[in-house]
Amino acid sequence: MLVLLILDRNVDLISVLTHGWTYQALISDCLEFKLNRVTIVPPKETKKSYDLDSKDFFWAGNAANPFPQVAEEIDAELNKYKTNAAEITRSTGVSNVDDVTQL
Repeated sequence: MLVLLILDRNVDLISVLTHGWTYQALISDCLEFKLNRVTIVPPKETKKSYDLDSKDFFWAGNAANPFPQVAEEIDAELNKYKTNAAEITRSTGVSNVDDVTQL
């Protein structure tokens, strides 16, 4: 039995197998990421850019973590944010967190 395998030199199969499953690798692969700045283009909106450096607590704490662990951290931070937002609205007497900035 003879098998002929033709590969394109533009495809690096080894990097697919050895690629890290970290949050930083995912951001680099899926989003426009250059010089610690990520650019996101939401549908029907303008580009939004964010700096990802050591000052960003979430990036600093999770960039090297595996993505499943980061997904749990996202959920925990979101719940923490919602709790804090509810506390602020309750203490200020406004109905929405967005109304706090107008005070």
